[in-house]
Amino acid sequence: MKKALLAAMAVLLVLGFAALKCEKDEIVSVTLSPTGDQEVAFGDSLEIKATTDPAEVDKVVFSGIDVEVTEGTEGVYSTSWKAEAVDTEGVYITAKAVLGENELESEDTLHIVVPDTLPEE
Repeated sequence: MKKALLAAMAVLLVLGFAALKCEKDEIVSVTLSPTGDQEVAFGDSLEIKATTDPAEVDKVVFSGIDVEVTEGTEGVYSTSWKAEAVDTEGVYITAKAVLGENELESEDTLHIVVPDTLPEE
């Protein structure tokens, strides 16, 4: 009886640690800023940020501009994007956080539009 009870307790303990591990590796949220339509003048830069919960993830990937950021401060991962060669449709950007095998993409999307007038020389 004692062996069965100890075995059951050991199984519960292992399951408890497994549950904590899964919970720890879960990405709760990823928010992107700025969002919506943003017009940027040709040659200007725009800082794009992703805020994650938990604060530390393995990396944040900004799709649409193919940028991967592995270090942030207090859950904020950022990159600077310069308006140079842009399609007439603009650039659509989302942020995806990766933590272990878990990934979560931001619900919001950033659409950057660069006016089709070239800078004066």
